[in-house]
Amino acid sequence: MKVIFVLLLIFNNVIKAQTVKVVGIADGDTFTALFADNHRERIRLQGIDCPETGQPFGKAVKQFTSSLIFKKRYSYQEGD
Repeated sequence: MKVIFVLLLIFNNVIKAQTVKVVGIADGDTFTALFADNHRERIRLQGIDCPETGQPFGKAVKQFTSSLIFKKRYSYQEGD
């Protein structure tokens, strides 16, 4: 019985999972995501504070963030 319940929870989460593609990097802590319905949102990472592009190390941190997430797809669940 517990196994069935766990499988139902996993299956339910898979169905509700959505994906976004990172289509732009503003700076080290802000990016633009493209959603499945083709709308874009600017996302700021919570708890992260990076130099802005015009500040010292701003360009380097933007390039670093870009190397990690640009053009990649990520999954999320509604309400996350």
